[in-house]
Amino acid sequence: MKIGYGVDPSGINHMILSALSALETANRPDDISFLVSFDPRVNYNLEDHKKIIFKHIDPKKIAFTDPHPYFFKVPDGEDPITTGTRAGIIHGLNLDQLIEESDDVDLLMCDADTCFLMKGWDDYLMSLYSRDSYPIVGSSMPDGHQQNWEKFPYIDFCLVHTPTLKNLRIKMCKKFFIGERERLSEIGIKIPYEGDKWNIVTSDDTDLWGKPPGKKVFTETGWKMCYIAKTQGIGFKTLPCTSRDHLGPRSYWYKDVNNDKYVVSHMGNSRKRPFMSPYHRAWLEDIGKYWREESFSYESLERKIAKII
Repeated sequence: MKIGYGVDPSGINHMILSALSALETANRPDDISFLVSFDPRVNYNLEDHKKIIFKHIDPKKIAFTDPHPYFFKVPDGEDPITTGTRAGIIHGLNLDQLIEESDDVDLLMCDADTCFLMKGWDDYLMSLYSRDSYPIVGSSMPDGHQQNWEKFPYIDFCLVHTPTLKNLRIKMCKKFFIGERERLSEIGIKIPYEGDKWNIVTSDDTDLWGKPPGKKVFTETGWKMCYIAKTQGIGFKTLPCTSRDHLGPRSYWYKDVNNDKYVVSHMGNSRKRPFMSPYHRAWLEDIGKYWREESFSYESLERKIAKII
């Protein structure tokens, strides 16, 4: 299985910790590899980034894509990508590049500030996933969340069959770039919403959104995958979401479909929660507490985290 990360250079250490936790908890670590796409706008130097990463992860395990071409030249008529471009658009472009460049048809899109919790998470995800029947499996938003669909896989931890996404011309970037709607129309798909916008749920689309009329939803990164999968009859499975508070804002914890064991946790908002900041430490302490409750020996991972610090 290939794990894909879209990474801001300031979040390299988050990504390293996530990758190490994936390897430490997988039943088949030899079958796990990584693909990274960097945001090139600020402090981007691929060779320097590789030196940092290779101190902790076997170079044979990880590959890097060029940044998405829109970082350098957008279609004529579009506003250029700058340091002021919204983070969700940047994240979506990184994910689209990972999907385009992955040499593995099974790609686990994963936010950099995640930690894998379940021993044997790899076998468990593959038990839910099917290239033909369930080509999308991942985390979900908590009940009442205003981003996208509550009961549809969210892109912070989402295993996808890349040929399915490519065949349906699905893009993760929440913004429609010039020409994208036309390419979807060629295969009979029309989307009556705009990305990066608030939408009020009506009686006409309450079943689509899975929320009652009058509720607001925001078309955030990955929303087009939700819409197309639902309207085109693509099967999917979701991991239930709970949240925990650490010194203020919450992080997200995703359980197995039986709501029994945690599979992964996503700290979230890592741009404002740097590696080894008080919030990050509190999140890691909670993870350690959970692993002790599960009698999972994580001393090896602790030693590797200490080397990142």
